[in-house]
Amino acid sequence: MGRKGKSMFTQEELELMNTQKYTTPSAVYMTWAAISSTLPALLFSTVMVMNPVDNIIVFVAFAAVAAAALFFAYQNTSRKIRDGLAAKHSEEVRAMVTENYKSMDKKQKEGVHLDSLVVEKQSELSEKESCFLSLSYNNALFAFLLVVFSFYVFRSLSGQWNYGLSVTSTSILVALFSTGSKA
Repeated sequence: MGRKGKSMFTQEELELMNTQKYTTPSAVYMTWAAISSTLPALLFSTVMVMNPVDNIIVFVAFAAVAAAALFFAYQNTSRKIRDGLAAKHSEEVRAMVTENYKSMDKKQKEGVHLDSLVVEKQSELSEKESCFLSLSYNNALFAFLLVVFSFYVFRSLSGQWNYGLSVTSTSILVALFSTGSKA
């Protein structure tokens, strides 16, 4: 029924499919920023007994500000640590790619250079690792600062003011910490 020895896809289409099988870091950052910024609304609606229906405008407005600040923080932190991770793993990646390159057929090696494979794999690995390290660091800092601000610093304020100031100040501080340079 089909052509023997011929692939259904061209080489360019196969390469495009291989590059598109991973989620982009921006999509991951947007998703986690939305999740992390809406979780304080759950905390305040249960612990501080704030009715979610009555305070929906407050929850949505401040969650949007927090999501934007967290997205900015995720990107900054990831960008700062990506190059260091790439340098740290360069020898391991080169050894792994060289081993895979040696096991390839001559037909597969056509037009593919070892150095370009190493750089591609190294950037892919450092991108993923920096993405998840950035998420872990910023979410832990956000959760810690949120607890400190909401239960200690702004505890004497009403629920809406406490939520608004806690979420906004926490997310802005996390974003500011992400812009700092390495000491």
